[in-house]
Amino acid sequence: MAEPHRQGVTQNPPLLLGLLGPTGQSERRVVDTLVSTHGFRDYDLGAPARAALETLDPMLSSDRSLAELVATAGWDGAAAHRIHGPEVTRLLEQMRFTLPGSLLPASVWVAAVQASVAAGASMLGSAPVVVHDVRSPGEVAWLLEQGGALWQASGRPRPDAECVLSTGVSDVALGRRVARELATVQSRRRLVSVGTREEA
Repeated sequence: MAEPHRQGVTQNPPLLLGLLGPTGQSERRVVDTLVSTHGFRDYDLGAPARAALETLDPMLSSDRSLAELVATAGWDGAAAHRIHGPEVTRLLEQMRFTLPGSLLPASVWVAAVQASVAAGASMLGSAPVVVHDVRSPGEVAWLLEQGGALWQASGRPRPDAECVLSTGVSDVALGRRVARELATVQSRRRLVSVGTREEA
């Protein structure tokens, strides 16, 4: 028997969370907790831009290209490289934030991630989704338009963050805080769903 979503029955969209700011160790701990404990699917908003830049493979010096450096050091290592790190960071910032809206469609990277999320939903159903490395105003707007909740795990608290998670705690304590915040998001989501049905 076909699953309901295969029969054209409208279902609630997956729960969507966005993690604000560059993905560092704090953000990775939150993502790992969401994935391993709560069954979230994980998407990186910076990944499409990094993949495109690696495909272009600009030369960083006369004898080393970007792809060669990434292959040996990874993206984090390339960005922190003693000699080439500043240029890698500059190229990434241009690819991610400068070219969209000028040489590329403004929402090119968001559209790529949105397509991946949709493809995952068609295969895996309504598993919740966490999108990390949410940085630009356009990315924030997209998450909010999709009904997503914005969390923050490091840096100065931002006004658009619904909660700021302290990650300088044990895994057990972090897991409990994540569970509490998830319960809050899910409760608010149910209230919105009920209100929408009553208005209809």
